[in-house]
Amino acid sequence: MAARPALAPPHGARRKCRARTVCAKFMAIVSFYGVASCSASSGQHTASRRSAGGDIPVQRLKSHSSIFTLPTKSPPPLTIMTEYGTSKNGYDDLESNSRLPFYHVHNPNFRAYLAEFVGTFILVLIGDGSVAQYVLGGGGAGHYLSVNLCWGIALLFGIHFSGGVSGGHLNPAVTLTLAMFKRFEWHKVPGYFIAQTAGAFAAAVIVFIVYYPWFDIHDPERVTTQGIFATYPNAQVPNWSALANEIIGTALLISGIFAVGDQLNKPASPYTFPGAVALMLTCIGMAFGLDTGYALNPARDFGPRLFTFFAGWGWQVWTLRDCYFWIPIVGPFVGGIVGAATYVGLIEAHHPPQ
Repeated sequence: MAARPALAPPHGARRKCRARTVCAKFMAIVSFYGVASCSASSGQHTASRRSAGGDIPVQRLKSHSSIFTLPTKSPPPLTIMTEYGTSKNGYDDLESNSRLPFYHVHNPNFRAYLAEFVGTFILVLIGDGSVAQYVLGGGGAGHYLSVNLCWGIALLFGIHFSGGVSGGHLNPAVTLTLAMFKRFEWHKVPGYFIAQTAGAFAAAVIVFIVYYPWFDIHDPERVTTQGIFATYPNAQVPNWSALANEIIGTALLISGIFAVGDQLNKPASPYTFPGAVALMLTCIGMAFGLDTGYALNPARDFGPRLFTFFAGWGWQVWTLRDCYFWIPIVGPFVGGIVGAATYVGLIEAHHPPQ
């Protein structure tokens, strides 16, 4: 009996076969991506893939009456340090930029020292410049109010120049106080001291160059104008009173810095912080500047004083007023600690626990 030829499956059967094949391939793809669980509810299907860290976000793809989910790539974790110029994923984010200039400083500590140098330079340049204009102009090109305002504005811009890199200390008394209260690293303190003093010294050099003809006119022998650069007390003020003045003034300044930076009190924002500190300095100058000229800053006084020693004023810058030179150095250091301890002891230590 002849073999009966095979009959082609009907069209509907072929369509069902193709559908089963497509479904099988789709399930193979889903299995390849590691779908661990599927759920169906009200005609909807979801899938998620598990990883060692938990569920990975998935992307939902619509296909006719069902909603399928496929895993998407999760970005690798990033380790970004909060301090300026430190590593990102193990690399220096600044060094990784091939377009950096050849003179770029790679050491973050040295970057901070440069910032302190520049910030203190701005502070003393504008401050001493205002005093020089007032003194050498005979009072016709400035007055005591303009001097106080210039010192405050100089501090404002000095902090803006350096604050984002170094914190904008611009004052060894600030640096030492923050370190003693465990708010600054001790190993950076010597570098900050040197940078701040060098910045003040450089600023005094520029002021001297700018006003050099006026110095030759008013003080060719270099015996009366040293007070333009460093602070000296009035003749009737004894050294003990001058020391008390420096301690109290610096205590006010440092306690004000702690107050506007206290996040549990009424802190200043990063944008208003420099202005708040500058206003504090201006107020101190207007209230307590008569006795000594309010140094409140060892670098601001010692750097320019050292310059005047080399620039022709000689040994008198160390011996005047019974060797007054040590008071603008010791007084601010003591005052900074007193001011910080006062604020912490009377205000900060009594905040309710968070």
